This record gives sequence, structure tokens and C-alpha cells, in this order.
Amino acid sequence: MALVAPRRLPARSEFFWTLGLFLAFTALFVVYVEMRHPEWYDREYQVRRGLLNDRITESPERPVVLVIGSSRLVAAVLPERLGPIRDTEGREVTVFNYCRIGAGPRMNLVQLHRAIRDGVRPSYLVLELVPGFLRHDDLPVKEIAIPDVGLLWKHSNKLRLVASTAGLRLNGVYRPRTALLRSIAPEWETRAEHDRGPFLSELGGDNNWVLLEEPSKSERELLHSLAVGRFQNRMQTFRFDPYLVSAMRELLEECKNRDIKVAIVLTPEDSEFLSWYRPGAEEELQVFLANIRANRVPVFDSRRWMTDDKFTDPHHLKRRGAEEYTERLGKEVLIPFVGGK
Repeated sequence: MALVAPRRLPARSEFFWTLGLFLAFTALFVVYVEMRHPEWYDREYQVRRGLLNDRITESPERPVVLVIGSSRLVAAVLPERLGPIRDTEGREVTVFNYCRIGAGPRMNLVQLHRAIRDGVRPSYLVLELVPGFLRHDDLPVKEIAIPDVGLLWKHSNKLRLVASTAGLRLNGVYRPRTALLRSIAPEWETRAEHDRGPFLSELGGDNNWVLLEEPSKSERELLHSLAVGRFQNRMQTFRFDPYLVSAMRELLEECKNRDIKVAIVLTPEDSEFLSWYRPGAEEELQVFLANIRANRVPVFDSRRWMTDDKFTDPHHLKRRGAEEYTERLGKEVLIPFVGGK
């Protein structure tokens, strides 16, 4: 009796079935990561989120003060150097550095919503305002997940936002590979990935930036050139970008609706950085700040608090500068702000 070979699909059909299954798997994996593990796209957020959750678990009775801003405050605010700070009811608060390197108004908005999504209910928010980021702020498409895209919709060029986020999702399986491996088999994490950090204290302070107590000549030149390239033209052509202003206003409105008390801090800049402001920019900025104060939001301008020798570059502080700044911020901002004075 002759054996009958099983019928096979034509090669073309096999190809399209295989391709379809692969695309379906990719789509499901991307949706799963985006909705269940958005932190996999942003390692710095992942580390801070874990540390913040630990501090809240340790002291759930303490009100939370979140400090949100860019690398300036990543480097400048060391909450572990603050003494006890108490609110109007005498309760000691937890001050946590929840900043994000490169964050401007849009990323600050994302950071606030991330915290709320993760179950954090901050009582106070110290929000950084960098004037240069009201002129231009890079769209943070590489660090965000689908739940964050809606936050940026009103505050971005929609075509650019869609194109950028869609393009990155085509690489959706490869991008979070390290985070996936770190979650399911941390012992397989490579030394190179481990050494990338970020390395933070229990309260979110002390990124690698502040390890530069006294940068070498080559480090100083590199950091200086980065600051010049990123900010000099922005300040010399300063104007308010409506998208960025609207993102900041939405953040303030969200805090108002959730009864989160907000204080705004303009962070230190050295004399060279301050010289980049175009004529008239300071006057326009003061009008903008006056409108914020009119809405009962206190504004603290600490741009000139630190002498030039405390900076590693025109707008980031050395460790000793960060220590001095943190102590002054505690005395002149946090204690009166949280204490209701």
C-alpha cells in the first residue's frame, strides 16, 4: 500500500502565515509591555519608581514631597542631606528626588502622571522651571509608553509625535530586551548594562553627575560644549513656545484639581549662562512668573544662589555645590513651603 504524503501549504502561503504570526506576536508583546511595564522603556524611571515605592512602604504615614525637574535637580538635590521637614500638622514628610535627566515641561507632566498611575499621592510638588526649556524641549518619545502619548497630544506637533512613536514601535520587541532579561533572569544582566546605572541614593539623589567633585580639564570642556550647544542659542533667541507653556499649565492645573500644593523653583545658572539671555528676555520671564504667582503658586528664583566655582558646567553643580544648594533649598524653600509659612 503506497503511503500518501501530507499535503503542505504552498510556499507563499507558509511565508504569509509565518509573517502574520510574527507580526501578531510582536503587536501583542508591544501592547503588553506598554500597558503593564511602561518603565521598561525608561531605566531611570524604573529605578526611581522602585526606590519611591520602597520609601512609601517603609513610612506610609508620611506625606510625600516630590521634586520634579531635569538633570539640574538630579545633580543638585540630595534629599538625604535634608534634616526632618514637617508639615502644618507636625508630620514628618518624605522628600524624594523624582527628576528625569533631560526633562522639560512635557516630561515633567509625564513624570507627575507616572507617579499618580503608580499609586503615589504626593501632597507637595517642587517643580523646576528652566527658562531655556520654555523655548525648546526635545519631544521625549524614546522614554514614553502608550499611556504617556495621550498626555503629550495637546502639547506637541501631532504628526511628529505619531510618526516618532509609531516608528519606535516597529522595533518594539528589541527595545525592551534588557529590561525583560533583567526582570526574568537578572543574573544574566551584563556588566556593561549594570554599569550604566543610574546609581541613586534611597531618596533618589546622587546621580553619576555629582560624583564629579572636581572634573578634569577634558571633562569640563566636554560638559561646557554640551551646555553651549544645547542652550546658548535658545537663550539668545528666547521666546515662549506655546506647546511647552500649555504643558506646564496643565501640570499646574492637574495639581490644583488633586489638591497637590506646588512650588516652582528656577534652578542655578552660572554667570556665563546668565549672559546668554537676550535683551528683554528677563523682563518677559518676570511677567510670566508674575502670572503664576497670581494663581497662588509660590516661585523661588535660585538662579543666582551659587558662585561659579560650584559648577561643573554653566548649569550643573559639583557635589559640594549640590550639598550647599540642598541645604539652602531646605531652609529657604522646603521648610516654609511644607510648613505653611
